[in-house]
Amino acid sequence: EELVAKYQIPRRIGRRWLAEDKLLFLLDGLDEMPVESIADCIAAVNIYRKTYGLTDMVVCCRQAVFETAVTSQNSRLQLNGAVLIRPLTTAQIQQHAPLALAKTLFKDETLLEMAQSPLNLNMMQTVFNGSNGTSHESKPFTHSSFFDKYIQQMVQRQAEKESEPIASSDLSNQLSWLAQQMRRHNQSIFLIEQLQPSWFENKRWQWAYLLGTHVMLPAVLGTLIMWSFVQLIGINPPFIEINFLTEFAALFGITHSPVKQLFALFCLNFFAGLLSTIATGLFFLWRRRRGDENHIDYRLGWLQLLVTGVIVWAAVTLPLLTTDAFVLALFLGGMAAFGLILTFGGISYGQSFQTEIRVRGAVKWSWHSAFLLGAIGAAASLLWSGIIWLRDPTAVAASQNLLNIGLLFFLLGGLSDKRPETKNRPNEGMRIAGLNGLKAMLVVAIPALVLTAVTVNLASGLYTGIMLGVFAGTVHGFNDLFKHSIVRLLLWRKRQTPLNYQHLLDYAANCVLLQRVGGGYTFRHRLLQDHFANK
Repeated sequence: EELVAKYQIPRRIGRRWLAEDKLLFLLDGLDEMPVESIADCIAAVNIYRKTYGLTDMVVCCRQAVFETAVTSQNSRLQLNGAVLIRPLTTAQIQQHAPLALAKTLFKDETLLEMAQSPLNLNMMQTVFNGSNGTSHESKPFTHSSFFDKYIQQMVQRQAEKESEPIASSDLSNQLSWLAQQMRRHNQSIFLIEQLQPSWFENKRWQWAYLLGTHVMLPAVLGTLIMWSFVQLIGINPPFIEINFLTEFAALFGITHSPVKQLFALFCLNFFAGLLSTIATGLFFLWRRRRGDENHIDYRLGWLQLLVTGVIVWAAVTLPLLTTDAFVLALFLGGMAAFGLILTFGGISYGQSFQTEIRVRGAVKWSWHSAFLLGAIGAAASLLWSGIIWLRDPTAVAASQNLLNIGLLFFLLGGLSDKRPETKNRPNEGMRIAGLNGLKAMLVVAIPALVLTAVTVNLASGLYTGIMLGVFAGTVHGFNDLFKHSIVRLLLWRKRQTPLNYQHLLDYAANCVLLQRVGGGYTFRHRLLQDHFANK
């Protein structure tokens, strides 16, 4: 999963590398884990090495923390050796630091301890030289002021190279918020595509996100898909008209077609989406209270989808039962519930505010999924043929429905996106999601249009292409892209991130405050991240 998320390496390649012992694991930050979890981490590393044939591995940890784990918890890493990197001695610091800086360091025990790291000492020299070695007596050179001056100098140096530099205060505020969120989510590397609704610090904004995605997405796209279906059954035998749409729109004085149908369907889908969103939000809050919202539990996830699916089915079926036939209302309610489960559960599905948006790979073909969904499509076609036969025994063409719907579901199910591209640009996951959605829409819509136009008529082909193309694009990428966009817009509205977030992060990397790691970003030093987080 780390290879997929951070470096976009295909899972099949990663599995082969694991099997052939071609990976060298560099595990950093053992000392940054909670104290009570360090022994479990050590045990997990040892078990993994035994299971996979003593895979090569390097684990980095502060000496004091590791020795405490060994003595107090009797936990020891089963590795082939150890290398202790000793801190710089006072003699080495005096040798490499300017005289004025050395005098300052020996007056402050905290600064002296920091200077024992070669990286920190180099940063201190940069700050000291940038200040021309003056004003240190009147303005004490402290732990906090050291980082402030370092940041100021790095930003000022980069601003001189830019035609439109970012204001120092804006950059500092943005990085402070980023550092705080990375600490809260226990992240050392930040990827733009992994922004989650959990990055909103209060429930009000998280509910705003749910309303913007789980309500509006079904309302808009569900309306378009169901409207296409309504047109299909209205222009083909036995020419079924849904009375509820006309009567509901008439309550608001809307009689013009197709506006009345679009309005009624939008309200129906909005109402169903609102009820399912309330259930989803309560489920997410329950996962947070359980303390396991950062884990994927498929059993709980599918239970949640089943509950929301039943809610959507009832929200669509019950209003239709007041004016239309039972079988028709039942079928349309099932269609809405099936669409919700596939959209939010089949491929791109999270179970909490921390796992709501998933990184996906480029689309490929899956024969297993194609035959599975093709069988479901065949069953649906037979059911629909039965409904038509009940209305008009002379109008049904079961073999034609079986061919069309079965083949179209076969195409929809065959599209899979479990193989990421080998690229490492920032926010590459969302670019792949958008491209996936476009590919899926074209792959399904064009054959659907042509096949239905040839076997039925051109108008039916157009409506079928729109209905299945929009649905396929939503399931295979547009869904995640839409959710990511809502998170970005809300964070921009809160003034916590700019719209062009990559530009700001690249600018900070040019200031030597961040550095690029694959498609992500990390602070140049853990102490620098802590400084921003504490501001």
